Amino acid sequence: MTIAIIGYGNTLRQDDGAGYLIATTVQTWQLSQVIAIACPQLLPELAATIAEVDHVLFVDTCLPTVSRTLHHCPLYPPSETGPLAAHASDPRSLLALSQWLYGRCPSASWLMIPGHQFELGETLSPDTEAAMANALEWIQVWLAERGIIRPQLLETCYA
Repeated sequence: MTIAIIGYGNTLRQDDGAGYLIATTVQTWQLSQVIAIACPQLLPELAATIAEVDHVLFVDTCLPTVSRTLHHCPLYPPSETGPLAAHASDPRSLLALSQWLYGRCPSASWLMIPGHQFELGETLSPDTEAAMANALEWIQVWLAERGIIRPQLLETCYA
């Protein structure tokens, strides 16, 4: 099984960069079955990578009005594909694009981390920092459930 973890967000807008930072942390784990991609925004070019994996996990920041805790949910491509933006898209439209261009759409899910501060700046709020730590632990367990990380290695990944 291969998994893509795509973390995205603007690291210059405080908590908005949490998804990006999570993906950069997962990259340091150097897991052979995991492709971790950190990007400021979702681009159509990601559809090629999505078509090559068995599952894709999108990681992003959400407003606390959407969720006050980590929130994980399955994603499905839209039944009808509308026009895609030239430079950015959302996870569902990327799944649809992968299906349309490459004839393959893997299973997918979305992990949302609650954000609280979105002003200019590179410092995360304490609540989002704590949520990031929880998200990294959640990802380790999630990967272990899929046989990507052996349970005894969980502590070494998040050090």
